[in-house]
Amino acid sequence: MGRPILGLRSTLKSLTRRDIKSYMSRRYSAESVFITATGNVNHTKLVRALSDSIGKIKRSGKAQVIKAPVATRSVKLVKRDLEQVHLCMGVPVPSMTDRKRFELYLINTMLGSGMSSKLFQEVREKRGLAYSVYSYLNLCKDAGSLVVYAGTSKESFGEVLTVVLNEFEKLATELTIEQLNHTKDQLKGGIVLALETTDARMMKIAKDEIYFGKSMPIKSLIKEIDRVKLEDVRKSIENYLSPDNITLAAIGGGMKKRDLPSVLK
Repeated sequence: MGRPILGLRSTLKSLTRRDIKSYMSRRYSAESVFITATGNVNHTKLVRALSDSIGKIKRSGKAQVIKAPVATRSVKLVKRDLEQVHLCMGVPVPSMTDRKRFELYLINTMLGSGMSSKLFQEVREKRGLAYSVYSYLNLCKDAGSLVVYAGTSKESFGEVLTVVLNEFEKLATELTIEQLNHTKDQLKGGIVLALETTDARMMKIAKDEIYFGKSMPIKSLIKEIDRVKLEDVRKSIENYLSPDNITLAAIGGGMKKRDLPSVLK
């Protein structure tokens, strides 16, 4: 996390064939492989076929464990000659294996998931400040983040940030039990619909094995969502959506630090 996908110019220049082969032998080994299959599958035949092919992959011992980076609050504005300003505001949150993820699923759904979300309605529909605005969760095995993205004009850059921060605060103080229950129904319905295809179920099985070491039945996920209380969600909003936790990254033209809300300066 926090590293460029393509790497750095210096590291790419110094890479050798031996480096790449060494990395592959450490990372792409038998103990790191998870195989899942759904649909009209014969387990015995599948195991036999895999044993004759990828079953020959060598074991290399446990792969190196890299600790999650420690999140630090920062603001980075990158000036580029672009038509829009693209910004991301992120906060660190618990990992995929933490039970608080169910509170985060609900918070993300209310905040910026879909056309009925608070950010879409306030930033785009009511104020016309951005064409695209949404939030998303990035949950890994030992770390996580909740991120808000918006594409806006350089003139509206500061106002968008202010509106997003206001929505963070309003979500904590104005959330009602009726809104929470509606969001629970929306989230549960989305989970069921998302798993209608066989490939989606296959991916879920793989992720469950990687994160939890076992399959997580849909019914158990729905029960966990139903267990979440209003007070739990409010506390998580206050703890994680605090301005003290926010990291901002933006790229575009015409941005100035004086346009930032005071809590981000």
